[in-house]
Amino acid sequence: MPDLDGVELAERVRAEEQAEGRPRVPIALYTAYARSEVETVLEGGLFDTFLGKPLDRTELRQWIKSLESLARRQPPDANTNPGELHGNALHS
Repeated sequence: MPDLDGVELAERVRAEEQAEGRPRVPIALYTAYARSEVETVLEGGLFDTFLGKPLDRTELRQWIKSLESLARRQPPDANTNPGELHGNALHS
């Protein structure tokens, strides 16, 4: 994106969610950097999962399925982190 990077966009999304009392939407950090190189970003709690490049389609499918099953099991809650419920939490 010309004016925002992914972290800035995630910060804006999370700020709007909080300000407007909206439920948390899942956001994946998709990057060519190694997980160890972006660990501090992941610990900040903006992102629900890490997807590295090249994209592992199996990992992506699993994450999407976990979100689908979460959506079927419970109503949206602003305090729910989908990754926490499926072992993918990045900030604990």
